[in-house]
Amino acid sequence: MPLPSSGQISIDNLRDEVSQSCASNYSLYAASNGIRQGYSNIFVPINVHEDNTGNYPFSSSNYPLSDFYSYDSEAFYQTSINNRDLFLSQPPASVCYGSSMIIFDLGTNNTTQSITISGSTDNFQGIDNIQIYYGTPWSCDGSNTGSYAPIEDIFVNQTEYNNTFDYNYIYDSNRGQYLYIVAIAGCY
Repeated sequence: MPLPSSGQISIDNLRDEVSQSCASNYSLYAASNGIRQGYSNIFVPINVHEDNTGNYPFSSSNYPLSDFYSYDSEAFYQTSINNRDLFLSQPPASVCYGSSMIIFDLGTNNTTQSITISGSTDNFQGIDNIQIYYGTPWSCDGSNTGSYAPIEDIFVNQTEYNNTFDYNYIYDSNRGQYLYIVAIAGCY
């Protein structure tokens, strides 16, 4: 359920929204940037669905909770031939591994999905990896990458990238029906 568009938001509201309800070391700053802790522990990537663009990218200095008004970490797109932009809020240089994502609903029918990832060198500036998950890529305590490893882990090295591949999707009720495309910044 999205966070409210006005009024008071608590840290617990945010933690519930971004599926980090049992994280012991929670940071609003890290949540606002989807920062991974050393590449293994993860805060949920920032969902850059168009419904969230009113408050993203977040503030670069004080990270108030009000940045999360109307934020919906589960907003998804239907699969289609339309391109979807996946952008990254670049954290300060002293912080490593910020991440953002877009989510697609693959439905409950087995099918083959054609996935294209493309962009210029400018598009991939600061991004080291694109990871694709079927099944939630995080745990409620921020550890590791949740229950499922990525089905693709693409190293883009901040250069122009254009690749299409087919994914043989077999619906699994334990994993749900969503595909998560996650962009991960490097550490410089």
